[in-house]
Amino acid sequence: ADVVLQWNNEEQTIDGFGVAQAGWSDYLYAHRKRQEIMDVMFGQDGLRLSILRGEVFPHYDETTFNMDEDINLSLDDPFFDIDFNRDENRVAEGIAQRNGQLWIMKKAKQEYGVDKLIFSVWSAPAYMKSNGSTSQGFLKRGSYQAFADYLSNFCDAYTAAGLPVYAISPANERQAGTHASGFPVPLRWDRSL
Repeated sequence: ADVVLQWNNEEQTIDGFGVAQAGWSDYLYAHRKRQEIMDVMFGQDGLRLSILRGEVFPHYDETTFNMDEDINLSLDDPFFDIDFNRDENRVAEGIAQRNGQLWIMKKAKQEYGVDKLIFSVWSAPAYMKSNGSTSQGFLKRGSYQAFADYLSNFCDAYTAAGLPVYAISPANERQAGTHASGFPVPLRWDRSL
């Protein structure tokens, strides 16, 4: 097929390029070459990414988002010796994911000037869902406002930590009739975020 370039037709403006760190924040946080990896992604001699996407984890405490944790651990800290893939270490894995995300976001903003922080939801918290699990199930109708408040409080917590949220989505990937978060389609909000 032929490619036709129409230089005088401007369809959209590209705000920048980015990466999603959801799903691997704990690995980068514990990686022995994490600074070099950050340089490659965001540095002037690297890709110079300007957008960073994270996750609104479903396993935050019901009332706080743990923004006061000590995230500047030395790579020699025993915490990084934990095997997060083992079932008995799931709580530590959640801490590593949350703290890793916070570490990556702060470093990207402060050291590299990344100004577009975007977050998506993979699942609403288990207590808000029909099956009491972060896997499968649906957001309970009676939890719509609580979930909206959860997302709003998440944005407030990150903003208070010096990481203003550029955008947030209540779901990651759409599934037939629902979003992966368990939110039915179409999505309506009673309160703007």
